[in-house]
Amino acid sequence: MSLQPPHKPQSFQLPDLFSAISTLELRTNKHCTFATQGIERWTEENDVLTEVELRGLSVKKIGLLAALCFPTCDGPQLRQLAKAATVLIYSNTRTFSDPVETESLWRTADDLELDGFELLNLHPLLRQLRLSSTSHGFLASQSWKDRFSDSVKRHFNAREQTSARSSIPTLNEYSELRKDLYGENIIFLLAELHEAFIFPKDDEDRRTRLITLKELAFEVIALSLDVLAYQQMEKNERSRPFNIITVLMQHQGLSLQGAVNVAGNKIRSAFTSFTAAEASIFQDSPQSKPSSLTSTLLEWLGRSSTIPVANDFVQENSENDAIKRYIQALKDCIVGSLNWAYETEMFFGGKGAEVRSFGWVFTS
Repeated sequence: MSLQPPHKPQSFQLPDLFSAISTLELRTNKHCTFATQGIERWTEENDVLTEVELRGLSVKKIGLLAALCFPTCDGPQLRQLAKAATVLIYSNTRTFSDPVETESLWRTADDLELDGFELLNLHPLLRQLRLSSTSHGFLASQSWKDRFSDSVKRHFNAREQTSARSSIPTLNEYSELRKDLYGENIIFLLAELHEAFIFPKDDEDRRTRLITLKELAFEVIALSLDVLAYQQMEKNERSRPFNIITVLMQHQGLSLQGAVNVAGNKIRSAFTSFTAAEASIFQDSPQSKPSSLTSTLLEWLGRSSTIPVANDFVQENSENDAIKRYIQALKDCIVGSLNWAYETEMFFGGKGAEVRSFGWVFTS
């Protein structure tokens, strides 16, 4: 379906996103300033960004984004994640601002049978992610390398699709496309590499549930940022088709406010599903039953004179702690991303605090 002309200026009221995620606690990283100064120095010294891009770097507050999403990292870890976020954000911006160059780039990458690490080398900005990932590569498991490579390939594929079309995708098409469009999973995997958390080595069932939980967390983030970014994306003919608000207006015949309301309901539904999925992970876990140590002690008291070894109990606790840490990382990313969206000037200029207080956005 062809893209409609830009909409007339109007206002709309945002959904109350913070009430939807009110059970989450916002935390921040004490190394925020260190990471922010580090990426500013790094971009200047390594010619990573153009002069125009450099002038707008500070107001994007990407160091703050990393600090809110990964509050437990140490300074060097946080700086590396802030660098990666900077690279992805500017790469995404260039895709919509320089379609001729980027379309050729993404299509070339799609035609080549390369793994994710090799694909990164083709991109003038994203090759920085390869440096970040390979510098810690000796610590990475094959599982991590496979997941990272797959995530990069999915991101390149999503970018190729956006560069190749100007029509508005259907809701189903966009739901699939948006999962990998901005590279959130790449950042999350790099955080895992930098030991902010680990992907638990649990039984296959709970690992599958954790993957579902991650997808729901990223859905909450993606839909929320789409709603908050609509005002800016609507101004750009290249980015306009790739926003949940535009998709809903086009294919469901909704007004702007109607589409925002539907998107808000989708965000609340996704977070409700996230909460339910989290509960399901532990419902059959050892924590909901007598521990191995307790069971073994009861057995020993009844029929043995040998004191039991608690290794199994320790392993269960360690695995559950890893799962909790992984889930907390997802929660930090949800609440951190939403709070950052009102602090950065990417979406509302310098009026983020005002928009957050009153909820109204005036398009122009």
